[in-house]
Amino acid sequence: MMTHDVCAEDPTGQPCRGPSQLKMAMTVIHGDVCESPEAIALETPNVVVMPTTGIRDMARIQYPAAGRCIYCGKEQDLRREHIIPFGLNGTMVIPQASCRECARKTGACETKVLRGPMRNMRLLRRFRSRSQHEGASFVHRFQVVKDGARSVVELPLEEAPILLYFPIFSLPRILTGQVGSGATMIGVAAMLTGPTPDDVAWHLGVDGVIDESEPYDPIAFARMIGKIGFATAFAEGALAMIDGPTPVLPAILGDADNIGRWVGTMTGLYKKYPGVVHRVAVHLDSASGLLVVEVQLFADSGAPSYGVVLGKPRSHGK
Repeated sequence: MMTHDVCAEDPTGQPCRGPSQLKMAMTVIHGDVCESPEAIALETPNVVVMPTTGIRDMARIQYPAAGRCIYCGKEQDLRREHIIPFGLNGTMVIPQASCRECARKTGACETKVLRGPMRNMRLLRRFRSRSQHEGASFVHRFQVVKDGARSVVELPLEEAPILLYFPIFSLPRILTGQVGSGATMIGVAAMLTGPTPDDVAWHLGVDGVIDESEPYDPIAFARMIGKIGFATAFAEGALAMIDGPTPVLPAILGDADNIGRWVGTMTGLYKKYPGVVHRVAVHLDSASGLLVVEVQLFADSGAPSYGVVLGKPRSHGK
């Protein structure tokens, strides 16, 4: 577990001198991961608002039944596959597309993310839940500092500073020629919803606010992103452009420890798409000639975009 403290006023990681503090605890499992994340920003810098013209409404997309598991090829005991997890309000579904075992593997990664660092955001935005969020607490618990002493307070989610953390990975290693296992995490982006810690501290009459995130598993997150990209490519017919199985599949299922070779954070400005909760797009990378799926969860908040490399289309050679 890595713990990192930063100030709202000072995103450089220098010792906190202002009133507001954020404490983030990230649990990092196996893989080639940096020793500590870079500075956490309360607001993602350099966000540009993008037009939404031409982006399809995911709620209106319907795909035909696959008739086999899109991950292993089995034709028995099939169930529908949500491309974006149901718990993130995913509406794109491929009927008869996942066997029990593959659903268990992909679902395990999704559960770690949805019930961990994304839990409060899902509750705040009233995302769907198969349990109807039974037993969930709609209050946020955190610590405050007054005259050097700490105490615990609770606020309704709507009145609390809710931070959604995103691991920032290097580019997929297939694009950079680097080697390694696991995924290389080079930083963390934090998306703030609700009042700032400074506002909360002022409202409560305290000197500072300390908020510790749920434990984060960057590898599970990367595998979930890879699964979204792979399933999108299957549904859109893009996988048919590639000879043989796409090399990212073993990493998605946890059969290979090289998810960072195929999944990474895209560079450039962060983009915000008003009214678009999640955004997924398939395109051909002109520099490498590789087929890439761009996945942006919480696109309406300007969250980071991730690239999932599927392989080289036949028309571009091997």
